[in-house]
Amino acid sequence: GVVENLTLFTEVPYLSVEPEADIQDSADGLGDVKIGMDLLAYEDIFEYPYCIPHWDVALETGDADEGLGAGETIWTFGVSVGTVVYEVLHYVGDISFSLNGGTETPNRENVLIASGSIIWDVSKRFSVLVESKVLDENSANDRPYLFQGGMAYKATENLQISWYGGGWSQSDEDVIATLKLGYTF
Repeated sequence: GVVENLTLFTEVPYLSVEPEADIQDSADGLGDVKIGMDLLAYEDIFEYPYCIPHWDVALETGDADEGLGAGETIWTFGVSVGTVVYEVLHYVGDISFSLNGGTETPNRENVLIASGSIIWDVSKRFSVLVESKVLDENSANDRPYLFQGGMAYKATENLQISWYGGGWSQSDEDVIATLKLGYTF
């Protein structure tokens, strides 16, 4: 956190893309780097419920021709609302809106995103989670949605290691697996 209740973040993704069709080769490399912020705008005296407005910008650092990036800058704004039950079950809902950043991909629409997750703190260091996401791309196509599960382990006070796996439906993407290293200053 930069100041109390304000967090700045950077995501630097390394992607491995393996298309099902033979029209494109597999690719590995840097994806679109994101920078953004989260603001803890409201928190009850017991630390929940809470409300967190957030924004981020995905920069054009990934190769769009290889499937590693969007080929344009994408701004996303949203708000997350959550609470905790029995001091170990976290429920979070999020509504976000991604803005088409350019004219290079004229078929890309602005996207409304609704997400939800449940996190169970098994211990002070280890959690398991399930989450879902649905996209409304304002198109005639079906709405893509994601279901995934995962776990997070807090290795030190500042370092967290997370693993997620799941899949998209009604989307060009199919299976997704993520290994995330998070370091907090």
